[in-house]
Amino acid sequence: MIKLVPESSMNKYSPKGENIRAGHIKFQFSAQPNGIILPIISGIISLAILIYYHDLFWYAPDEGVFAHFADRVNEGKIYGVDFHGVQPGYHTIWNAFLFDIFGRDLVVLRYPLVLLSALQAALVAYMLRDKGVILPLAAGLWVTCFGFLQFINPSANWYAFYLAFFCIFILSECPRSVMRLVITGILIGVCLGIRHPSGVFLGAGVLSYLLYEAASEQKYDLKQTFLARSLLVTLLAGLFTYIFAIHFDLSGSLYIGLWPVLCVGTLLLKKPAGNLETIKTLMPCGLGVLIGIVPLFLYQMVYGDLMIWAETSILHSARILDRDFFDVHKYYNLILYAVYALIADPGIVSLATVLYWAALYSIVPLTGALSIYYIARTKHHHKISPVLMISLFFGYVSLYYQIPIYLFYSLGLYGIALFMLVPSQYKNLAAGIAIALSLFSMAQYIAMPLEHPATRKTVPANIEGASLKITETSRDQYNDLLKYINEQTQKTDYVFAFPVNPEIYFLSKRKNPTPYVSTAISISSDQEYETLLIYLKQKQPRLIINRPDDKYMGLYEEQLVSDLTSELGYKQSTSIGHFLVYKKE
Repeated sequence: MIKLVPESSMNKYSPKGENIRAGHIKFQFSAQPNGIILPIISGIISLAILIYYHDLFWYAPDEGVFAHFADRVNEGKIYGVDFHGVQPGYHTIWNAFLFDIFGRDLVVLRYPLVLLSALQAALVAYMLRDKGVILPLAAGLWVTCFGFLQFINPSANWYAFYLAFFCIFILSECPRSVMRLVITGILIGVCLGIRHPSGVFLGAGVLSYLLYEAASEQKYDLKQTFLARSLLVTLLAGLFTYIFAIHFDLSGSLYIGLWPVLCVGTLLLKKPAGNLETIKTLMPCGLGVLIGIVPLFLYQMVYGDLMIWAETSILHSARILDRDFFDVHKYYNLILYAVYALIADPGIVSLATVLYWAALYSIVPLTGALSIYYIARTKHHHKISPVLMISLFFGYVSLYYQIPIYLFYSLGLYGIALFMLVPSQYKNLAAGIAIALSLFSMAQYIAMPLEHPATRKTVPANIEGASLKITETSRDQYNDLLKYINEQTQKTDYVFAFPVNPEIYFLSKRKNPTPYVSTAISISSDQEYETLLIYLKQKQPRLIINRPDDKYMGLYEEQLVSDLTSELGYKQSTSIGHFLVYKKE
């Protein structure tokens, strides 16, 4: 029988017969050289790479959303009521805090993610301290190159990714105690407040692991394990609902969605935890979740409106899935595109690109298959690393939109799971593969995921509030647009940008006449469209700016283009790059 990892290295996650203790959380800190020196080296290497790349690239609409929302919070506006987003709000409040402390600049929003990424690299090396010298350092390089650097953007997805990792680290390295569960719950609650779908997936993974961990050798009848079995059945029903009713895609379901289903099914076939063990485990974790998320509810109860916030910032986020472009992209196309490129232009780089995407594509099913195999064959007194389960569930984040960026929002956790499973005799081979993939990624993809390598040359943006290096084309377009806005408007004037270009509000320091950041999310009915027209008629924006080639242009966006001239009294005054600018006649 294949032995994936030594029993001794897996037993540390939950020693046999250990009960949950009350008291303070205490790390099982290793004073061995590998537990001190390797994390420091890994963190320093990661930080150096991150500092070099941190100001390269921007995806202006995304960064505009975060910056525009932060501005409005700092103006005293209430998130979810005075203006509408697609996330619960912690992310926006945090960004507003960063602007308030460090200044109003897009690069400021990246600083925490640079530090979190370097910290993750150090902690990953610590987790793998028993696997020699090369593999922990290679794993640290891996999570650096296949994390934040793949899409240098202060997205809520990255914060959720790091919170998921910190849950894994605490569950892995801290002895079983009440405080360990409470802190894990707090991290889940904060994740829910940052990006609620990610928080749900993280919570599902943690729940599965804790139910597995709580199981003992004691024999129970069906009634005595009713609670654990009920939770697992409920979780299984939730997984099926998400896959088939909310976000069905056959290839994505087989590629990512299958593994959590098999995980829960496997747990149902094993000896579940008794009712008392389940309660003792889940109550502290549930308390932590409440501690993490309740401040957001209190904020809305005191300053905002719970119902409006829930509708505009949580429920409306599902609307975007109706856009046709979500169905165009599939993860298997990554390999097909690389093969087509190899056929069109044979060469070493093209061949390496095929191997690169084939290797990355295989990580998810390989991790899933090995994790399920190990969960199924391991007896309860031989516990496994939490990353094996949690990575499978958190991978649902990547089902949202099947493009490389979304794959990287979870791929780092899959990679850590594989590193944990590498047998000793293959650890140097695994390290070599991880280093090769990381270096190739640095050469071809890091910092410019939307650009071909031949067009990756960057220049200073020369834009106030954007201390970044971007492509020359993007720099010229935005500088020309901002110059035109400054010539045609006063700082007290309104401008309106659609379908989703809030970076224009932030960079031009002009006011948004609506509560909306994107018509694609906020406008999905005739009534909502009429409300938008009322805002525009009342505020009379001096300029209306449209990007007609944006993938978010839909039925109501096209109607608005028509109504600009026929009903609102605007005419096209100029075109600048991708943008059409309309001015009041």
